[in-house]
Amino acid sequence: MGSEMDGSQERKAPERIDLGGYIRSGEGFTAESYDSLDGRSMLKLYKAFVPEEVAWRELRVGLALEKSGIRTPRVRRIVTDGERLGVEFERIFPKVSFARAIADSPGKADEYAVRFAHAARKLHSTPCDKEVFPPVKDFFRGCIDTNGYFTDEEKSVMRTFLETMPDAGTCLHGDLHFGNLITDGKEDIWIDMADFRHGSPLFDLAMMYHIARNNSEDFNKAVFHAPQDTIIRFWETFLREYLASPSPLDGLSPAEAEEVLKPVSALYMVYFSTRNPLPKEHEAYIRTFLLNGSNR
Repeated sequence: MGSEMDGSQERKAPERIDLGGYIRSGEGFTAESYDSLDGRSMLKLYKAFVPEEVAWRELRVGLALEKSGIRTPRVRRIVTDGERLGVEFERIFPKVSFARAIADSPGKADEYAVRFAHAARKLHSTPCDKEVFPPVKDFFRGCIDTNGYFTDEEKSVMRTFLETMPDAGTCLHGDLHFGNLITDGKEDIWIDMADFRHGSPLFDLAMMYHIARNNSEDFNKAVFHAPQDTIIRFWETFLREYLASPSPLDGLSPAEAEEVLKPVSALYMVYFSTRNPLPKEHEAYIRTFLLNGSNR
């Protein structure tokens, strides 16, 4: 399988693999997943549009998270099938994502939402290695700068809002949703770590808000498997549980917390439109809740 890397090793050429030794197990927006036939590892192969740096970053992040005590599948090596770049991890078996679990057992949505809230709170209270994890604000500054849908004046409004957001040195997942937490029945484990950053938990919470309140039912069903009413129930239970302990949303009701998250979720729409066409409904949302300042 090749030697496992530690944080002190320099970047090496990806190791060539034969996909004949793997079986395809799933597909997401950015990557396909494969399980090795020997049962020891899981392979994540990124699609062609994803920059190569994403795979290398996921390797660095996995190694850093292992040191921090955040449970993720142990990262092993960077690989290629000759066309695509990927990352090989230890295989967690048996495992199910929280998204699949609530799709298969909607009656357990509340139970999984509470566990998800506890895992998120632990993540959001873990100090990050700032040498590995960049500030989340830098990410959104780049999204604003490169976005082609808005004027310089509108981008200035976005930057001003971004700078009003609180700072923090604790970890963010960067793509927080119930498809990125899995369980083997004994422990809950974060996956898809390439977007890990540090900053205010409000950014992660806004991603979850966006999925529940802004995504179409067809999109959520295709990506997360669960029907919309189950996803909304999961979000509402998750938010109540998350608010039960100190957070940047202290003292707010769930409805008030959602108002705070609306302009932050609009920043994610700005990000999405740097990679895909901007839907008219997303443009209207950005103008209402971010550019017009109706929630600030």
